[in-house]
Amino acid sequence: MNSDSNLPSTSRFRSPGAKYLVLAIASCISLLLSLAVLEGALRLGGLLLTRNRQSETQTMPWPSFRKDKEVISVLALGDSFTFGGMGPSRESYPSQLARLLARQHPNLFNITNNGVCEFTSRNIRNSLPDAIPLNRPDIILLLVGAANLYDPYPFADDLAPLYARYDNHIRRMRTYKLIRYCYFETATWIERNRMKARPHFDYDLSYPYKDILALCKMNIAQLRRQTAALEEKTARHGQPPPHDMWLLAEAHCLLKNYNRSLYYFERLLGMAPDAERQDQIMRSIMYGCLYNYESLDKPTETDKMNRDLLALEVGYPEDVRFFIAPLIRRYSRDSELNPQRAIDAIDYLTTKRPRFYRNKRLAAARLVFSDMKVWRDHVGIWFEDDLRHIIKAASDDNSRLVLQTYPVPYEPINTIVRRLSQEMDLPLADHERIFKPLIAKHREQYIKDDGHCTTLGHEIMARNILHVLEKAFLSRPKSLSDLRSHYAWH
Repeated sequence: MNSDSNLPSTSRFRSPGAKYLVLAIASCISLLLSLAVLEGALRLGGLLLTRNRQSETQTMPWPSFRKDKEVISVLALGDSFTFGGMGPSRESYPSQLARLLARQHPNLFNITNNGVCEFTSRNIRNSLPDAIPLNRPDIILLLVGAANLYDPYPFADDLAPLYARYDNHIRRMRTYKLIRYCYFETATWIERNRMKARPHFDYDLSYPYKDILALCKMNIAQLRRQTAALEEKTARHGQPPPHDMWLLAEAHCLLKNYNRSLYYFERLLGMAPDAERQDQIMRSIMYGCLYNYESLDKPTETDKMNRDLLALEVGYPEDVRFFIAPLIRRYSRDSELNPQRAIDAIDYLTTKRPRFYRNKRLAAARLVFSDMKVWRDHVGIWFEDDLRHIIKAASDDNSRLVLQTYPVPYEPINTIVRRLSQEMDLPLADHERIFKPLIAKHREQYIKDDGHCTTLGHEIMARNILHVLEKAFLSRPKSLSDLRSHYAWH
């Protein structure tokens, strides 16, 4: 009897193709299991770090004034209007309100300014569960919604269709973020080392301010002659000096030849020795050329929009969203504008410089430009939904919420705030009603060029809020007693 007949067959597969198929399936399963283990380990590490930070926050001693239950704590939440804009913090309406209350009700109120520039209603909604236990407010002053009109990032999940939501789930995975981080760090290292090897960087790449200022003072005929002379000079030299490329880029921008302007800006960026110097040139382009609207004779909204689009294509990395915001506002106001060029600018930027894929705001902005109708129709709906959640969170804590409208007519934000105030019987500081006749006569005294309030404007807001507080709480002994006993220490 042959002893080899009892041994198992060396081949378990009917064909080589079946063998390779099983190996491929086994490899995929092993890879998925490895990724699952890595994902679990990264999530566990993140959870432990988060718990540690939360425990540190919770063990922070409360401010000493909260030990006195007679002190009423006021928390001001909102965006740059609450923060104080570009002015000093002592001129913001919470600071001025604190001084007014200190004179009329000494040692009774304490006001905390938690305004954050560019905060949307979604940011307030997400941060409120931490802000309430940390500040323990008796009264919450809320002014938010302006940033909703131009910042799509917090609403990316609401904007995204089904396939994009799956993409968002993938982007939230820790393993995806780790692989993505390693890829970009490697790509940046390769880019920096590749650029350092270039031999021809003896040129002065600095911004020729005086010569460009002279271009801005020329009329159209002079500018065209100067541009033609520079183009001819450039054609004679294979590698023209950066000075000429600066002038040509700005001249074409002034002549509204934006494609030619982008071409020379790109040539200028290509001469940079490394990524850091490239960013410095971008900064000069942004603030020296593209953002200088004063160089145009009575610039129209279209001129500003085209310059913002060109700025987006050049891609100054630190302030891309600074140009996204006005573009969204302009396309939202004018339904006749075709946002395809904005989509093309974002695609050009992310394809030309892959490091910009890190900027999630670009992906959210592209979703907005891809379907502006969805953005126009839903931005008010999202704001109202967030506002209702904020009102519920304040109500659950038994904190008194005071709503506010903006001094300038931000719509549909102000309308929604008025309607919810009436529907839920909440105190309302209607700043728009107070400011409307004032702005009609002397806007510059109350509103700055950037849309924020002046010192006088913040003072009027503070006095309006004080009037609302007196009417809603301070003139009612029962309401004042409830405020004093709220968060009482035992």
